[in-house]
Amino acid sequence: MEAVKENGRTGAVIALFFATKYWGSKEEILPVAGKIKETFSPVKTVTVIDGDLTELFKGSECDTIVIVPCSGSVQPDIIKACADFSNKVIFAPYVEGNFDAQTTDKILYCNAAPTLMDTYSVLKRTADIRLIKTTTQLKSYLKAQEAVKKIKGARIAVIEQPEPWVISVEKDLSVYNDKTGVNMVKIPQSELIDIYKSMDKDEVKDIYDYFKNGADQIIEPTDEDLQNASKMAGAMLKIIRKYKCMGMAIACFNLITKTGINPCLGVSYINGETPYFAACEGDVDSAVTMLFIRALTDDAPWMANPNLGQDETVNFVHCTAPIKEHKYILRSHHETGIGASLDVKYDIGADVSLFRYSGVENKMTINSGKTVAGRYEPSCRTQLRIALDNYKGYIENVLGCHQVMSFADIKEQMQELAMILGIEII
Repeated sequence: MEAVKENGRTGAVIALFFATKYWGSKEEILPVAGKIKETFSPVKTVTVIDGDLTELFKGSECDTIVIVPCSGSVQPDIIKACADFSNKVIFAPYVEGNFDAQTTDKILYCNAAPTLMDTYSVLKRTADIRLIKTTTQLKSYLKAQEAVKKIKGARIAVIEQPEPWVISVEKDLSVYNDKTGVNMVKIPQSELIDIYKSMDKDEVKDIYDYFKNGADQIIEPTDEDLQNASKMAGAMLKIIRKYKCMGMAIACFNLITKTGINPCLGVSYINGETPYFAACEGDVDSAVTMLFIRALTDDAPWMANPNLGQDETVNFVHCTAPIKEHKYILRSHHETGIGASLDVKYDIGADVSLFRYSGVENKMTINSGKTVAGRYEPSCRTQLRIALDNYKGYIENVLGCHQVMSFADIKEQMQELAMILGIEII
């Protein structure tokens, strides 16, 4: 199901179909329509009574119609209304639990159930149509539709190129636009370095204070390390804003070689304290995954390496974790021993969702689990051990090293998003 038509329209409108033959009068219909509209606010919801489609087509810029049959005798009205929409979803409002019992029973009494199946059977002959039964599922779908509007045409800054060991990603950056509508903007590393060199410490005082004043402990980093890391974070933000991007994928090890400065604090700060995102090691698949998460939630994404345990747990580790009000220690960068990075102390017993998109395969993995206690390993600074709900599935379907995590429960919404974008979930 395509999310954007050639005319550029996107988004969904909910259309409630009533017939006074069953409801008696418009005055009886409007309070019920108001309850339904309130449930799905702020999504545009219109009421069609006895085939009057004026409100539906008035200024509509949506390409998706959510059909809500609330009585019998509206089948021809629905078919007529659908002609101008490329994407079609039909919703069963009468299903118990969708609204209060009085409302669902009244809609059922008014013959909405046979109307739904009759209309669905006809529309599916010539169109790609989705049947959704519950308000929870429909809200997830609508949230995903809103996210698609943010994703289509979004720009991601790619600083240099993926590190040579990140072998799972698509090297032809145009493929991401072809498959997801996301534009990769290639930016020379030299531009980032020039901006970094021009940064004054006063420009990034807020970033410096944020890290220094909030740390429980500072072990290896010097004050100069923190100043430099803060300036690099400021330079990364300038690049994102200059090119009107939603985030970036930054090749960090080559940058460390050239400048002696690691961007770990910048990645952490951007993911945790701004509306943007940043993926390290130039991992564009992780950057696209972060874009999807950002489009669905305000939660801070974190990408990490998996250290497999002897049991069915995975210790996810990296030096770039967003803080988001957790306690943390400032350390040096694990691999190089220089600069500044973070050992964030995440909570035990938290629910976590894990995602990865593959540009090569146009597939996505969706996993979940709970954080558990475990040994602190000689590895990247922040470590979060997770007992996966489906460990075997994670191992068998893994699409790359890095997993992108979120503490927000967006698995259903991500599934809907993948479906709308034509991405296969494995």
